[in-house]
Amino acid sequence: MTKKKSKKRYSNKDYVAKLKKAKVINDLTRGCTLEKAEANAGYKKGTYTPSSRTFQEVLQEILPDEFLVQKHKELMDDHRNIREIVISTTDDLAIKKAIKGLTNVSVVKNTERGYTTLIINEPDKQARRDALEMAYKIKGHYAPQQIEIKRDYQELSDEELTALVQDIHDDDANPLK
Repeated sequence: MTKKKSKKRYSNKDYVAKLKKAKVINDLTRGCTLEKAEANAGYKKGTYTPSSRTFQEVLQEILPDEFLVQKHKELMDDHRNIREIVISTTDDLAIKKAIKGLTNVSVVKNTERGYTTLIINEPDKQARRDALEMAYKIKGHYAPQQIEIKRDYQELSDEELTALVQDIHDDDANPLK
């Protein structure tokens, strides 16, 4: 017989402490001072002691990967209603003919009143694009921003650089030259 893994349970006191710490972190990331963040979270002045855990560890505890994956999948699967068509029949053959060639159509029959509503959906492309972009950022798959550094004087020797600086200094000292 296998033992079921029990979920880690926290006492109410631990839970409240975690919420308070999360509130402090949230306020600090929004630019509050530590003193103000402590007060907002309900700590008495100077009683908040930050944990020695890293931000990533705290973030993992507050927003576990499983939760993020679930919400991300919901975003990816999200559809939006783009058009509704009402046809004045509930006949299955007529409905099949009406939806031929369409994809992702919901059919709602109102047999009492004798009509059918066709709801045509499409993927919410903006939500999917945002979700994918977010996933790539979280996974670290975006290349870091590249900055081109020009070094016009890199090939000059020390003597040439010294002479160039001296010329500039002489020009500044004698503007009428």
